[in-house]
Amino acid sequence: EKDTKLEAISLESNKKAELEQKQKIESEIKIPVYKLGIFRKIENVITHPKVFFEETRQEGLGNALEFWLIISLVPILITTLAASLFGKEIIAKITLLSGIESNIFVMIGVFFLISLASFYILGTILGFVNVGVVHLFVKLYGGEGKYSDSYRAAIYGSTPAMLFFFIVPITGIWSFVLNIFGLSVNHNITKLRAFLAIFSAFLLYGVLSLGVVLILVMNGVQIIAPINVTA
Repeated sequence: EKDTKLEAISLESNKKAELEQKQKIESEIKIPVYKLGIFRKIENVITHPKVFFEETRQEGLGNALEFWLIISLVPILITTLAASLFGKEIIAKITLLSGIESNIFVMIGVFFLISLASFYILGTILGFVNVGVVHLFVKLYGGEGKYSDSYRAAIYGSTPAMLFFFIVPITGIWSFVLNIFGLSVNHNITKLRAFLAIFSAFLLYGVLSLGVVLILVMNGVQIIAPINVTA
């Protein structure tokens, strides 16, 4: 009988220990970041970027794309509001060029839709291309992650630039730094290598842009020269 009691007590103690261990594990498990609302994401990436990027490593490309489509509405709405207050003549010209002639409210609506379509389409496409170039350099500098890891770093890193786009120098640097944090965490590389990857991409863009300008200038000279000779 004593053995039975001891066995029952031991069993109860084990169950209690298992329950405590389970509760401890559950308390340590954090809510996945991709289940948080957009405002919490914005807060976390701005205030605790390193922790935020570590917690979002489990996300897919779709989560970052959804974040981009929502947060990119901010500059579009602010630009449309500012244009409706201070640039009615500009809106009228833009909408008239599109073949639409109506009252100012319709024109503002058309301006918003044009901005939305162009920003969403061009911004999304250029974003994918830019991330692809940066990702190439990240891999050259020893990055271990996938394209989606680079995309998340770029999208979440651009949060300050999208929210406070009207103070470009500050938010541009801020987003640049966040992007470095994201690439460093997502690809297991040093911040220096992450910086070099982004800088290399910018350098490539600069060289390509300079090449295009030189080609245009040379072609312009070739076109103008014959005109001057004939003149």
